[in-house]
Amino acid sequence: MVRGRVCQWALLLSLVWWVALWGIPGQSRAQDYDPNMLSYGIYWFGLNDAKQKFVPGEPNPYFDPTKPTLIFVHGWQPGLSANYPPNFTYRYFEGIWPKSVNTANAWIEAGWNVGIFFWNQFSDEAVVTDAEAKIWVNDGPKGMRWRKADGSYEEAPPGTPSAGELFYQAYVDALGNSGCRTAEIRIVGHSLGGQMAVRLTKLIEDGISAGEVPSCLRPTRVVLLDPYWSLGSKDYLGEKTTADIVRGYVAELLARGILFEWYRSSSLTVEPKGLRNEEMERMMLYAEMSPDFAGDQMSKHCAAYHLYFWSFAFPGPSACMGNDCVQGPGKLLAKMDNARLAALMRSDYFWRQSDGRATHSPADDLYEPVLRADAPYTITQLVALPGGAVGETILVTATVRNVSQQPAEGVLVSFGASRGEISPRVVCHDGLAITAFSSSLPGTVYLWATTEGEGGEIQAELTLTLQSRLYLPFVSKP
Repeated sequence: MVRGRVCQWALLLSLVWWVALWGIPGQSRAQDYDPNMLSYGIYWFGLNDAKQKFVPGEPNPYFDPTKPTLIFVHGWQPGLSANYPPNFTYRYFEGIWPKSVNTANAWIEAGWNVGIFFWNQFSDEAVVTDAEAKIWVNDGPKGMRWRKADGSYEEAPPGTPSAGELFYQAYVDALGNSGCRTAEIRIVGHSLGGQMAVRLTKLIEDGISAGEVPSCLRPTRVVLLDPYWSLGSKDYLGEKTTADIVRGYVAELLARGILFEWYRSSSLTVEPKGLRNEEMERMMLYAEMSPDFAGDQMSKHCAAYHLYFWSFAFPGPSACMGNDCVQGPGKLLAKMDNARLAALMRSDYFWRQSDGRATHSPADDLYEPVLRADAPYTITQLVALPGGAVGETILVTATVRNVSQQPAEGVLVSFGASRGEISPRVVCHDGLAITAFSSSLPGTVYLWATTEGEGGEIQAELTLTLQSRLYLPFVSKP
């Protein structure tokens, strides 16, 4: 439940110091935000929080279509519409002395496009669930009203879609004409912004499936920073919780090769404040931050946002494969490359911060792997349903057992193939993980599966011999 700049100064003494030494919080040198006019969209950032809103057809000095791209989306912003929306300047104290660091500068200097999707006027609601509803529908408890600087609300123009759809429209407009030249797209959501990040990614995938947007707009990696799901089912979601919906979306998106990581940093995102969504922890890299330097839970909640972005300024973890990746404490966060993240997306371990808990800087942050109680997991069989042919989809099923040799539930299985196309990651249910494989060429194909992440030890393999009109028997070897 991010509260914008409340994350940066929780104590009255801190606020007094900042006014004296840095000026009034929330002011911006670039006064292009009018809190009395409805304004939302993607702002591209330059060094030291220089920024310019994306406007179709207008040049933007802070966006280069050939560069990797990061887009951040914030969460709940109660009472903050009169202030400039969030930026990347992290202000904190060392003892009694104020410090400041721009956490996006290292990204920009390394050649990244960095943007924020602002929806702060919509998310400025006194009750978090009223802001949450706007992510999904435009006719929730408060419709799509937006808050002005004086605290009054105004209805958005008729036909204004949900905030999630506004994000999708802005994303497609901003990246759709990039010529598919960007090497990576990373979407980062904090608090309620986690729901925005996942909904955006699902809308993009739906657009790709419908032929409305090119597949190069598919995000490479989605990052959830202390994400929040409110308690209780929602009538606007068919009596499901937002956690249920997001978890279902993530399961679909994993099969498309999208990488996911999740960092929890406070108790504000678990019962009794919110839903823990424990089932989803096993579906990605899940890590528990311990920002002990933060004095209250709101500051801990906001620490995830600051630590993740700032971590890009420091060396990341070294390369690894399989079980070598879960040997002793190591680095995670933003400088971790995609290959290592794929290796660590496994259900048998989660991560807990072991070092750097007392310092604001993430330079000394280390995380240790923790084996889950029902792990390790094994794949006892890999089979393919007969009847497929070259060019057709063949369903491949892995049988998954936990440490007690009972059917595993919610465990992430990684699949691979010597050629052709295969859904790379699937979550198992009732001990079964079912993926889809296809190949346009005849011949012998090797398939494999593991619960130990990409590059992990192969636990089962399968040989298929495909002919143009005939699917021949397989050989299964556990």
